[in-house]
Amino acid sequence: MNDIYQPPAAEVTTSIPTTADFKLYKISGVGLATVLGSPIAGGILMSQNFRRLGNQAAANKTLVLSILGTIAVFVIAYFIPENIDVPGAALTVPQLIIMIMLTKQFQESDIKQHQEAGGIMASNWKAFGIAILVVLGLIALATPFVYF
Repeated sequence: MNDIYQPPAAEVTTSIPTTADFKLYKISGVGLATVLGSPIAGGILMSQNFRRLGNQAAANKTLVLSILGTIAVFVIAYFIPENIDVPGAALTVPQLIIMIMLTKQFQESDIKQHQEAGGIMASNWKAFGIAILVVLGLIALATPFVYF
């Protein structure tokens, strides 16, 4: 009788994600989404990066803070008197600078490591599409407030 244990022939693998398993958004993608779709859009991309890197708490916090930041921008814009001519860039540029600085501070090193390890980056066209969807959602939410 040949009752000797033999290990399985299949190779054992771990479930640790490799750089080929996920894509991260570039800092430029976060900036593009923020300019076109508000801090919410940039926050969505940052949140997805955090989630893909395994940091769910930071992902959730990023979403909440980006929504609050967008609400703050709307409140500021609402209270600017109509007789004062404020260019749109006066509100847009600070949002862009803040989101890029935050992305650099909290994700730049992870993004660089991902790229150096051969990881694929998410397309800025996808960032553009997410920004457009966020804008459409914000328009849908804001329309009742504008007319009432």
